Amino acid sequence: MEVYGYSACFLFSVIISLAAAIYVITEMPMLNLTLNCMIASQYIIIFIILVLDSLVVTFEILPPKFLIMFSPLVSILIYVIIKFLCDRRRISIQQFIDQFDNNSTDYTVSAISTTLESLKTERQVRLLIYEGLQSGNRTVLSPAFVQFCLEKFPKSKWIVSYVAFLYAISWGTYPRVYKFLLHTLSLDHFGLHNMHVFQAIYCLMQTAESISPVIARELDDYRCEVAQFASIHRTFWRSVLYSDSESFHDAFFLFHSKIKELERTLKILEMKYPYCSSIASENALFFADMKHNFLRSSQYYTRAVQLLNNTRTYIVNDLFASYSMLFPICQPAFQEEQDNNDSNVDELRFISITESHEHALRYMTLVSSHDEYLQALTHAFSVPTAHQPVDITFDQIRTIFLKLTFILTIIFFAIVCLIILGMTNENEVDREMYNSSVSIINSMMMFRNEVHLARQDVRLVANILTDQYNETVKNSIYYNISSTEWFNLVDRLFNLSRSHVSKIEAMLHSHIYLFNTRKINNSILFEYPVFNRSKYDFVYLYSGVHYIMEFMLSSREKDPQININMINSLDNYSINLIELCEDMFNSLVVSHDEWVRLTVKKNISKFVKTLGIIFIAAVFIIGIHVFSMMTMQENMFAVIKTIQPSMLKSISSIYDKLITHEMHQKQVPHDVTFVRSILSVTLAFIFLMAAPVFMISLQVEYDKTITPANQTLMDMVDPNNITQFVTFSVAILESYFRLNDNVTFNSNEIAFIYDMAMNSTKGRMYYMFNSSCDNCYTTTDYYDKFSKATMWTATYSSILLALLFLVIFIVNGYKVINISRSVEDIMKFVPQAARKSNPVLNGIMVGVRTPIREVTEFVDCIRTEPSDLEFFAIICLGQVENVIEIKGDITRFFPFVPNFLSEIRDYIINHTNENRDSVMAFFDQKKPLETRSVAIDNDKEIALTFSRKGAILLVKDDTHHHAENNRLRMVEQLQSTVKEIKDKKKNFQILNSIVAIVDVPNKELHKEICGKLEKIVNVADTRFRKIVSICEPEKSKILTDLLKNIYENHKNEIKIVIHCGGNVSVLACAPAIEKSRLFGDTYDQAKLLLHRANYGDVILSPQFKQLMNQ
Repeated sequence: MEVYGYSACFLFSVIISLAAAIYVITEMPMLNLTLNCMIASQYIIIFIILVLDSLVVTFEILPPKFLIMFSPLVSILIYVIIKFLCDRRRISIQQFIDQFDNNSTDYTVSAISTTLESLKTERQVRLLIYEGLQSGNRTVLSPAFVQFCLEKFPKSKWIVSYVAFLYAISWGTYPRVYKFLLHTLSLDHFGLHNMHVFQAIYCLMQTAESISPVIARELDDYRCEVAQFASIHRTFWRSVLYSDSESFHDAFFLFHSKIKELERTLKILEMKYPYCSSIASENALFFADMKHNFLRSSQYYTRAVQLLNNTRTYIVNDLFASYSMLFPICQPAFQEEQDNNDSNVDELRFISITESHEHALRYMTLVSSHDEYLQALTHAFSVPTAHQPVDITFDQIRTIFLKLTFILTIIFFAIVCLIILGMTNENEVDREMYNSSVSIINSMMMFRNEVHLARQDVRLVANILTDQYNETVKNSIYYNISSTEWFNLVDRLFNLSRSHVSKIEAMLHSHIYLFNTRKINNSILFEYPVFNRSKYDFVYLYSGVHYIMEFMLSSREKDPQININMINSLDNYSINLIELCEDMFNSLVVSHDEWVRLTVKKNISKFVKTLGIIFIAAVFIIGIHVFSMMTMQENMFAVIKTIQPSMLKSISSIYDKLITHEMHQKQVPHDVTFVRSILSVTLAFIFLMAAPVFMISLQVEYDKTITPANQTLMDMVDPNNITQFVTFSVAILESYFRLNDNVTFNSNEIAFIYDMAMNSTKGRMYYMFNSSCDNCYTTTDYYDKFSKATMWTATYSSILLALLFLVIFIVNGYKVINISRSVEDIMKFVPQAARKSNPVLNGIMVGVRTPIREVTEFVDCIRTEPSDLEFFAIICLGQVENVIEIKGDITRFFPFVPNFLSEIRDYIINHTNENRDSVMAFFDQKKPLETRSVAIDNDKEIALTFSRKGAILLVKDDTHHHAENNRLRMVEQLQSTVKEIKDKKKNFQILNSIVAIVDVPNKELHKEICGKLEKIVNVADTRFRKIVSICEPEKSKILTDLLKNIYENHKNEIKIVIHCGGNVSVLACAPAIEKSRLFGDTYDQAKLLLHRANYGDVILSPQFKQLMNQ
């Protein structure tokens, strides 16, 4: 049967390998010809090896070993043959490819059908497509060729898969094919090839103008989570503002967990919908507003721009990247358009929910998103590439210490678990030692008794052989028995006695084997002692007993004298041996008692120490975790508390437009992450201590059950005439009972003897003549009643429960450690303006480690009211700007005591170098909370601040900012020199204007042309590599000559459009807007003309030509 099975497997393998080789050669499933040849040759080599193996197994034909050296040559030869056959097929197909122009895709279906009329099978068309892809012939990519294939093979699954591949990879994801592909997929006709169709549908679903309901639902869920984060953000910063430490604690944990949750959700959405512009924009918002990582935000924003502006190009190129190595020549059927909104290498562009940004400038949005949410809430910004967020170090040592404690907790748990398992295993070793010691003591007692029984059995055998009691017993018990029956009974009795002797001999041997292979703890002394009186050792005495018993078993000597001599010799050996056994027994009992008591005390001490170590470690670890986390929160609270209340309120209201009225009223739920981590590690330690506590309780409980040993062994009955006769009589009864096992008795005594004879394991009725002792050795219920299974069950249960809670602690502890890392993200919300008068924040935000002691001192300092007002003065003003009251020493700042505000103004104007109009405007406007620093006589710096209603003027010594204020004044002076240039950016409108737009990709050339145009016309916009200039019709000739000169020098590098005829308005830039904006039909028409032009073209509109002709 096995031979048939083996042959069937061989035959099946041979058929499969041959069929696979034929399929690869005929179908050519791989695009690469060489790969097809290699696979086919591999299958043929496997076929040859299987055939040779079958010859060896079936016919026992062993091929010569030297043939192995030719195996590489055979492999190469097979590959060459297959390559030759495949090349012949490829050449025949190549003839059809050569009839088409490589770069032309304008062939009609009828022309292709006529050319390929001789191709009858789908396999030939498939090979033609393979060859066309590899040779770079674009005919196989054309819609006409695909239509020819579909008309010729309408039911081909491979052709449908190829069409879907072209749509997704080469032709581009046109929205108009969405319904067609979706309908094709719903038919479920093409099986596994539907995956190619699904890929195209999946990309189209993500890039549709109206967001798919599937994506919209998940985006709505994410945006609801963002709104929840906004509520937590508000509560977090407001809790510091209102000194609400409880809300700060809850929001502190929720702040971090919500950011992590949002990050995970975005990663999932990005993996599911990689070509959805809304999800890319949400990623840009997340990294800009919540992580303050402008580089990552810019990357996602650029991706969103490409998905919206160049959807077809971007997705096709992205999908084709996975196949570019397989199709080195087959590129997309169209060239990628140059993106007009490519990011400048010197700046990062991102989007944000905020209206303004501290480090970035407002930027015109590069895309028109189909997402109403993004259109309504987001704004585009640009920031220099060199601007990167500073790595903030806050409580770093405490964070590292918390991490080390976390790691040491896990290591400590592992070590303690191993220790507990080791102690449990050691406890079981002690149990084995206890049982081994008890076994040795019991064996020693049994050995002593059995030596005595040997004396009885040997005498019984001798009495039977010498007929010592035959007549007496026969006449007293069997008075009516024949001589033949008595002879048979005596013969059976002899055999019974010999069996007794044989069993005793076997038992003595078993005890000797146990003694020789004993396994007792080293603390329990056991050795064969030397018999003091006769100097006989144990082995010598036992050898004598053994020799005599062997002699009695093998000999039927009836000579009374010989038997008496043997019995006397046996007595000499056995009595000395019994005395030696008693000495050994007493020694063992004493050692056993000491070992039991010391072991119990040792185990209790060991488990108590382990329990103490676990308890101390638990208190230390829990204390460290609680202390580290609580102090970190307190330090964080103290640092944020140093921020000005107005700044805290501003930070807390960043995301207010995302929060509904219900969220404003909703309380932040209590976070239990930290409590859960502490509770889990506490329970883990409690369950870890359960095993030692359980073992200690058992040891203490069973320590009371130790029963002390009674070392006195009872005396044995010496063999004499009476005991010999009784033994002989009982042996007769036992022999009779064994012969007549159905006999019944009325006497209870005889029934008792019968029961002992028939039901005893050894059948030794004369055991009644032997005795040992009561409570011979020390015992304890800990080892006698408490099982090994219970001990291991309790240990494993304790460790498993501890490990379960340890895993919970690891999960929550890891979250707590991550929370400490979120301090950096939290501090990035603090604007740079908050650092100027805050040395704590100033140090932390630039990456300097600030000790918490300095933070505490600063907090105490700002909370302490000054004892005097020597460094500032407060001037209270009346309705006519008269001085009502002065607080502080005003003479430190002015050499007089002012009565009117005008006196202070005039003194400052006369003793400072600052602009007179600027100082006058400051005192006239009295802008609330606006601070103005002035230098008096170039040696004294003061700061002036009006209150909200202008009724109070605060004068403060600002000498420590003298150098910084001087730099600011120099900048202001330099800015005043370019006021004319700034005026050009004001709102203005030109009637019947001429608009000239020059598109210059080269950055240096762009700068050069812009400089030339600015000298003669108004350059209104220079963004996006375009120069937009506007002028009146009077300057048309000058503008035309300049642009002609520029075009002659840089003909192929630029394109120029000139249009005129309408009004053009230029809006002024707001402070946060980077460039100005232009409006007007003339400007819009000029942009359309520029879009149609190629580089090297100059387009003059008909209106401009008409103007020039005039």
